[in-house]
Amino acid sequence: MNLTVELHGLFFLVQAEREELQPMSESRAVSNILANVPIIPLSSELTPQLISRIEKLVQDHQPYSLLFRPEPTFWNLILPE
Repeated sequence: MNLTVELHGLFFLVQAEREELQPMSESRAVSNILANVPIIPLSSELTPQLISRIEKLVQDHQPYSLLFRPEPTFWNLILPE
């Protein structure tokens, strides 16, 4: 089954003592995503394409740091109204 869903943002999880949603800069979000790509392409031709796609993703969808306690109440910060 294929489903289409709307992406409301990019959320980078940070365990903390409080729950908070903090806007993140595009450059920081790109860096965070690149740091978590399991395998950076070995081809120098593919790396610019990867970075370009990540930059577009970040430009199209606001990145956030989602500070949370290990409790289910943090969902209230990101559920659409």
